[in-house]
Amino acid sequence: MALLFITIGSLLSISLANLSGANLLNTSGFQNQRNSEYAADAAMSEAIQAIRYHGPCESTSSPTLGGQPTSIDGYYFYVSCSGTPITIPVSQFSGSTVTDPSGLSFVEDEVGFEIEFLDSSNNTVGFTKVSAYNSDGSLAVFAGPSSFPGAVKATLFEPRGRLDWLYACVSKSMIVKCDPNAGNPRITAVVHFSDINPSGGSVVGYGLDIRHWDVNTANG
Repeated sequence: MALLFITIGSLLSISLANLSGANLLNTSGFQNQRNSEYAADAAMSEAIQAIRYHGPCESTSSPTLGGQPTSIDGYYFYVSCSGTPITIPVSQFSGSTVTDPSGLSFVEDEVGFEIEFLDSSNNTVGFTKVSAYNSDGSLAVFAGPSSFPGAVKATLFEPRGRLDWLYACVSKSMIVKCDPNAGNPRITAVVHFSDINPSGGSVVGYGLDIRHWDVNTANG
């Protein structure tokens, strides 16, 4: 009986030791994943604030934008950024209503912005403006593509606003660049910056709206 109890106790001890070891490894992996996400979040937040008050992301001086990646707590982080007008296929128009081609909702700040219609050769065939923001997140315009024969796409310009795509990467080793096409960004964000206040005055960074925030939780 004594030998039986000793054998059972030994087997239980080995099983509990293995379970504890696995839990410790899982905890360590979880902590590393969370720490890298927090680092990416901090880098993204710093980059957004730098862009907000200092103009286009391509010319903004920031510890996390351009140049060498920054290191903190053992993690290198880097944010790449690009800003561009929204290109809208004519198929996204229904009469004088347009929906966001990215599947997101527009924002109210886009009321009054200009839309240029282009033909297949990128020649301008007409202009219109956004007249209203609809409750479903679409925009109403003064004239749709039917008013401009030959139009195949349209470009929404934000004369006193900016729409930027930002990608934050984090790694234990030096990062050469953060390439969204390679699938390595830990956080992808689309941020709309409004440079106009309610009274109509131009104020850089008056407001911002985060339209998309996607976190890649994969280990790395």
